[in-house]
Amino acid sequence: MLLRMASAILRSATALYLKRTISGAELRAALSVARSFERAGASIVLGRWSRPEFTTTMKAKDDDGIE
Repeated sequence: MLLRMASAILRSATALYLKRTISGAELRAALSVARSFERAGASIVLGRWSRPEFTTTMKAKDDDGIE
């Protein structure tokens, strides 16, 4: 349901933007809302939030005495 809503927002916002009914800032706001719905829908389907994996810049401490 959330993914369908996000799709409807994207289609509607794009159509309104092309008709010059809404501004670019309003289009970006609609895209942000649609992305939020997509992320919420993905978290429901996958059971977790999908986030990019970040690598750590700090070395893991393994207590071997070598730095």
